[in-house]
Amino acid sequence: MNLHELEESDVLTISLDQAHRRFDMVLRTEDGKCYALSAWNQGATRIDITFGEVHIRANLTNRQSMRVLGELESIGSLDGVLVLEGDFGDITIKADTVSVRKLD
Repeated sequence: MNLHELEESDVLTISLDQAHRRFDMVLRTEDGKCYALSAWNQGATRIDITFGEVHIRANLTNRQSMRVLGELESIGSLDGVLVLEGDFGDITIKADTVSVRKLD
């Protein structure tokens, strides 16, 4: 899946493990399918993550009246840097691996 296909998806969860080795975001696209966006380093080393602005709250609702953390408005990846922007704020992640997988 092309990362840009996740734009305008609802953000259901945002997770960063305590050791900063893995970042995960679960998204629900407009067609109702859920995907996990993950970022990590192959050697299990710490990822560099920067929160530019953060507004995480569960009082937002989508078109189906489902509570969400907001919308992923923009996503980009270049040279090992993943940039996420949305209602939740903006997050920049430096990691050598980015993966998108469909959830059942």
